[in-house]
Amino acid sequence: MDKPKILYKYRNVGENTEKIFTNKMIWLSKPEKLNDPFECSIANFTDRAKKKMIQKYKVIQVCNFAVFGAKFLHEGRVYYGLRGRALNSFLKRLNSKTWEKRYQMINDLVHEATGTRFSNPNHIIASLESRLHDTGIFSLSETDTNQLMWAHYADESRGLALGFEVTEGSKLANEDYCLPVNYCDELPEFNPEELMTKIEMRFGKDKTEINAKVPFTDSTFRMCVSTKPTDWNYEKEWRYIDESDGLHPFPGKLTEVIFGLRCPEEDRKKYKELAKNYFDYSIRFYEIVKRPNTNQIEKKEC
Repeated sequence: MDKPKILYKYRNVGENTEKIFTNKMIWLSKPEKLNDPFECSIANFTDRAKKKMIQKYKVIQVCNFAVFGAKFLHEGRVYYGLRGRALNSFLKRLNSKTWEKRYQMINDLVHEATGTRFSNPNHIIASLESRLHDTGIFSLSETDTNQLMWAHYADESRGLALGFEVTEGSKLANEDYCLPVNYCDELPEFNPEELMTKIEMRFGKDKTEINAKVPFTDSTFRMCVSTKPTDWNYEKEWRYIDESDGLHPFPGKLTEVIFGLRCPEEDRKKYKELAKNYFDYSIRFYEIVKRPNTNQIEKKEC
C-alpha cells in the first residue's frame, strides 16, 4: 500500500491541542486507552500455547548445547570446564534425563563455568505481552474530509485536523514505525514458530544476564498492533507506533491545519497565532466547507 504524503490527526480544540503547538510534542496512548476494546488482541495466546513455546525454546537450547558439546569432545577441546572423559560422561548422562532435567543440568553447568545462565524462555512471553500492552500508538488518517471522522474525533466538526507530512527520514516514512491498519474480523493468530527473538546481554559487576525478547519488528506483534474490526474501516487509519507511550516529538513535519465546519472564528484565530509564534516555517491553513447543492464536504484554503 502506498503511503499518503500527509497523514491527519483529528482533534478537539482545547488546552491539550494547544500544547501540541507550544511544545511540539504529541501523546502516544497505550492500546488499552484506545476506543477499540479489541486493540492488540491475539488469538490462541493461551497458557497452554505459552507453555508449549517455552518448552520448545528449552529443547532448542539443550540440542544446541549437545551438538557443540559433541564437536568439542571430538576435537579434544574444553567445553564449559569439561573435556575428554568428563565431557563424554556429562553428555551421556543427559540422554537419560527428561528435557526439563537436561535443561537444568546444562544451565547449572554453564552458570558454574561462566557466572551466567541461558536466556530464560519465560522472558520471551513477558516481552510479547509487554509489547502488546505498553507500546505507544498515535492514530492518524489518510483522509481529511470524512464526515464521520470530523463528528467522532473533532467535537462534531467544532475542532480541527493536523496534517503531518511524510518526509524522507521521518518516523512517518519509516515502515518500522508507521504502518497501515489492516481491517479484518479475525484476530491475528499466535504462532510460536513465527515469533522472532532478539538476544540482549547486560554486563553487571557481579554477573552477566542474557535474555531473549520480542523485537519491535516482529511480524506477530505488528499484526496485533495494526489489526482492527472491519466496522472501523471508514477511518482509513495509519499508526505511528513507538517503544513506549507518553510524549514524543513529532513523527513528521506539521504542515497543515484544517478547521472543522463548525469551528468558531475565535479558535481559528488562536491556532493561527500559535502557529505563527511557535513555528519558524509557514503552515498552510484550510477550512471544511459544504459542497454546493450536496450534503458532502470539501476543504479550501483560508
